[in-house]
Amino acid sequence: MADIGAANFGAVDYCVFVAMLGISLGIGFNHCVRGNKTTEDFLLASKSMSPVPIAFSLTATLVSSVSILGMVFGMLIAIHVFIPVIYPLRLDSINEYLERRFRSHLVKNLVMFMTSVAILINLGIGLYAPTLALESVTPITSVTYVLVLGFIVTIYSSFGGMKAVVWTDVFQTIVIVLGVIVIVISTTVIAGGPVQVWRIGSEYHRTDALDWRFGLFVRHTVFNTVLKDLIIVTAQYAFHQSTVQRLATLRNLQMARMVLYLNMIGVVFILTLLILGGLCIFAVYAGCDPITLGLISRKDQILPYFVIDYLGFLHGIPGLFVACLVCGTLSTISSLLNSLTTMVWKDIMCEITFFKTASENVRTITTKGMTFLFGMIMIALALSASRIDGLIQAATTVMGIQGGPNYWHILLGHLLALL
Repeated sequence: MADIGAANFGAVDYCVFVAMLGISLGIGFNHCVRGNKTTEDFLLASKSMSPVPIAFSLTATLVSSVSILGMVFGMLIAIHVFIPVIYPLRLDSINEYLERRFRSHLVKNLVMFMTSVAILINLGIGLYAPTLALESVTPITSVTYVLVLGFIVTIYSSFGGMKAVVWTDVFQTIVIVLGVIVIVISTTVIAGGPVQVWRIGSEYHRTDALDWRFGLFVRHTVFNTVLKDLIIVTAQYAFHQSTVQRLATLRNLQMARMVLYLNMIGVVFILTLLILGGLCIFAVYAGCDPITLGLISRKDQILPYFVIDYLGFLHGIPGLFVACLVCGTLSTISSLLNSLTTMVWKDIMCEITFFKTASENVRTITTKGMTFLFGMIMIALALSASRIDGLIQAATTVMGIQGGPNYWHILLGHLLALL
């Protein structure tokens, strides 16, 4: 097996990778030139978006947060119980609901502060984490990736606004799906076909997904997974700032429901591909663990190692794989950057007398400057994230600490009229 650290890109691979970055930047500058004359246009796309691109955008942003078991139930609860209440309020920031419901400016500001800190931390981790895999495939260092990708996503988010974020999400989702399909097909063929993949997975108990045991100390069972996904998905699709903001760009409730149904189909499709891809790669390396052999040092390097080990001779495939990883990063952090700017602008800046009376041009420039500032903070946090072990666990922990109390505030306000 090839030494992953010595693997280099070819010219075709660099062209594929750079083309993806160039198209993303081009979309941002296109919308900068064509629009963003007002803050509503910059933050909410003038509330004139169509359902399909918004569904793509939500899929790209939230697919990594859920799994299949409890997703459908949580999505249906969000669509039929909470969205019919939240959407007609025409909220730009989800924290506005707390202020209206509890008639407390303090509650809104506390939740806004907690959410902002959590988003910034997740932005830093989200930017840094994939660079560990990227530097395994290319001679480019993790720090260089953080700086380049951080500046690119900050630039097109700052100049292009919501429309740029949504349409780059559409493009990047297509790249992600294409890359995952290539991985699934190639691993299935290399492992000996789908029957062989399933046989190996069963032999090593990787297909034992349905654990019906009850137990507080069993990490993954059907019951705790469904419960976890039910809570997370309901919260993500009913109360998350990214979701509320994207639904606010649509013209009516029917469009909002259509977006979530389309998103549900997209998320199930992508998660199914990812599960199959993981099972296939396990089948390829079953009995030949690259970590034990010292070929790689981290579990998250297995996929890039496979690409170089088995597909490196196919010009452009390593480039497509890197583009796929980068698209997954850019789509998530661009959406979070835009959401963070909208939330802080609506909850804090709009309360300041100067901005209440400022011209539309000043307000628009300010929101663009805020996005750029948050992008710089994200890059600084990403450069510090190398000190954190277990990045996915860290991001999940931050989301739980912040999201749990915040979402329960909204849920209780929705369900209990006496509060």
